Amino acid sequence: MKTRTSNSVVSIIVRTVNRPHFLKEAMESLRQQTYRPLEIVLVNDVPEAVPAECLDSEEGFNVKLVHLTTSRGRSAAANAGLQNAEGIYLGFLDDDDVFYPDHVERTAGVLDSNPAVGAVYADLHASSQERCAASPSGYKTVGREVRYCRRFDREFLFLDNYIPINAVLFRRECIDRIGYFDEDMEVLEDWDFWIRMALEYDMVHLCAVTGEFRIRTDESNSTHRLQELFPSTRNYVHRKYAERVLPLLYKRLRAGFPKQEVTSVGNGGDTQDRMAHLQWVLREKERELEELRFRLRRYLNFAPIKVARLLRRKLLGLPPPLPDP
Repeated sequence: MKTRTSNSVVSIIVRTVNRPHFLKEAMESLRQQTYRPLEIVLVNDVPEAVPAECLDSEEGFNVKLVHLTTSRGRSAAANAGLQNAEGIYLGFLDDDDVFYPDHVERTAGVLDSNPAVGAVYADLHASSQERCAASPSGYKTVGREVRYCRRFDREFLFLDNYIPINAVLFRRECIDRIGYFDEDMEVLEDWDFWIRMALEYDMVHLCAVTGEFRIRTDESNSTHRLQELFPSTRNYVHRKYAERVLPLLYKRLRAGFPKQEVTSVGNGGDTQDRMAHLQWVLREKERELEELRFRLRRYLNFAPIKVARLLRRKLLGLPPPLPDP
């Protein structure tokens, strides 16, 4: 494995919740990274000890354990990791997901080349997994797809999250400006964090698949038991940022949803990789077209937008609007 050595330390924060078989696989994917020096901040959010082999450090690869004596939840664990990280670039990897070997090298390279942006996010495989007794983790992958492959769009990010937490690498100084994770949130804490990031910084989309997040068919993912919290949390996020985001949304609506000039960078790799990625992109664009009505309906039914539309029509003396699509 060819390793790119840099003077810039990258810190990856791994939150773990007593899932040693998954954690071992996640840590091995970090050891395979082609970028050094790499710091792993392993935040143990349960009293149980983590496997000893997950704590082994080596030249250019340092593992730092942050052991929380009581479970404090996803947001608090993320903040503990951020507070103990020493890298100039920071990222996350959930303990049941993996990076491909070039994830850190590619994303760090984009930040090196774009000093004005706050963060970069890549594409990830959404991997479906089923139980398998023969697998060390107890699961096997039965399918992969690129579920998100979208350019940076501030306004749409407020309406829906299209950036998985594992996909992002961001600059340490961003925290001084946007703050830490909201510890009142049990779910969607990353979406809340990215909205604050997007309101203050440009973000770059790296058009390359550099890792995967797992979706287990037996519904054993850590957030599945919290599904009932998603609707109320989404409303909480909308209320939290309405004052700052509504002017942007209204301006976008009046302009007729023009095509944004947003930043995306290519994926590199050989021709076969590029062709495969373009096929995934085409499938994702077809999915976006199918979702357009749903997204537009959600936007138009957002209460402040409905009021603004009605007031505008009354001020201009326009007839009542046609039914929303």
